[in-house]
Amino acid sequence: MNKLGFTLFILSIMVIGCQASAETREQTNKHAQTTVEETSSEESADLNEIEIPLQLSDHTYTFHSQKFPILSSYIENFENPAEKLHSLSFTPIGNDQFLAEFACHDDACSYLLLDFQRQTSFLLNDLSTLAKIQHSDDRAYIAFLFERSIEGQKKHHLTVMDLSAMEPVSIELKDGQKLIPKPDHYQYSIQSVTFMEDKQIQIVSNAAASETEVAAGTKTVWMYN
Repeated sequence: MNKLGFTLFILSIMVIGCQASAETREQTNKHAQTTVEETSSEESADLNEIEIPLQLSDHTYTFHSQKFPILSSYIENFENPAEKLHSLSFTPIGNDQFLAEFACHDDACSYLLLDFQRQTSFLLNDLSTLAKIQHSDDRAYIAFLFERSIEGQKKHHLTVMDLSAMEPVSIELKDGQKLIPKPDHYQYSIQSVTFMEDKQIQIVSNAAASETEVAAGTKTVWMYN
């Protein structure tokens, strides 16, 4: 091999080596950058997490802000979030389940159902007054009756919750019942709610099937599932 060929061969080896080294440095830098971003993200999440001990029904729970974002967003508007949380009204509903009343104004509040065992919650209603709470006989379901004053008349919204699923159930009129609107969206007044057998619930209301019908004390039976 002549000198020129040998020189070109050495230069080729050096170029290949430099490219490989550059690729290795680039991969290392990318890995380091990804690691830093992941660590920063985790540290940021930890910094935003608030844990507040909460004494309810002779039991101490831990309120995790990231598990209950709606209530957390509310109390974080105050100078002392823990103090505000402790000042709220919590009504026992089921095992480790409570109804929180917050953001009240002129007797109208927001209502959040919390489950501390499963660390989850469900927003039931806003800008209303809680008129009634009714459990089913097996305590697996619960009915919340909310009230608003509309054009000088009290009207109601009914929500029936499956406590095991922490979700609202759908209700439909039982066959043969007079046709009236569903008892939601504050369409009429509801005087009473009673759970019956076979997943049925009876409602006494002032809802009418027609404009000419006298609606006082209208009884209807609804199926829920």
